[in-house]
Amino acid sequence: MLLDRKYLIVFTLFCFGLLPSSYQKGCSSAKASVGAPRPATDMRSADFLQKKLTQRQNEMSSVQSLTARARIYSESEGMNISASANIIWIRDSIIWMNAKKFGLEAMRVLITRDSVYALNRLEKTCSVTSLASLRLRFSLPEGDVFDLLQKTVLGLPAINFKSNNSKSDIVESMHRLKSDFDPFSGEYRIEEGSFLLKNEVFVKKTDNTTIAIKFDKHQKINNVPGLFSYFRRVDAFSTEYGKQGVDIDMEDVQINTKPTFKFEVPDHYEKIRK
Repeated sequence: MLLDRKYLIVFTLFCFGLLPSSYQKGCSSAKASVGAPRPATDMRSADFLQKKLTQRQNEMSSVQSLTARARIYSESEGMNISASANIIWIRDSIIWMNAKKFGLEAMRVLITRDSVYALNRLEKTCSVTSLASLRLRFSLPEGDVFDLLQKTVLGLPAINFKSNNSKSDIVESMHRLKSDFDPFSGEYRIEEGSFLLKNEVFVKKTDNTTIAIKFDKHQKINNVPGLFSYFRRVDAFSTEYGKQGVDIDMEDVQINTKPTFKFEVPDHYEKIRK
């Protein structure tokens, strides 16, 4: 099986991570980030860092749609998967993607405001899973899961920390903004100067379920202020699923192009509702 259901869920939820393994091995043609990073030396307040993250959200508010081609590398205990993909995102509406292996479509996924629809071309099935149930399964923080996903598409912080419950310090030459929101703790690593979000980590304190997202290789994109992350890595750990990682290498990123998409379920496919 090229893409198992379990890995499809991970792909669907966490497919916007750092730089893929193919790039690390020198196979990617992607450009490097604009400008050299500056090490953080002077402390910035939590309120200052939160305002910088909010400013970035405002800069991206003009982006209403995004399309991209991508190379995907997924790894978990006992299985590694590589594939090519196409991605479409329309603000507050849908995330659509497909995954191909050897030129043939293996999966097609449609994420709406409340559900994930997944066509498995290999098994001739269509599964439907609510975002609410996936939030519980992956121990995601309370809130709008679709909004969390679309923020991750744009390389934005998934959750806005409350200033009165946040602290800041410097770790590994980057600013760290951290907060507790029971039963979770979270932290952001922010680059000095550009104040780009480079890492975010969420931990469920009761069982150490962890989701870590790393953003890298930021580039200018069309007329949008600031820089966009073309490369992402997501690592997830839970006692139930073990360790899983997804890398995405995006290219040919286009914004505000009024994209169209198709998601049709053949009559002979088995329908599975979770």
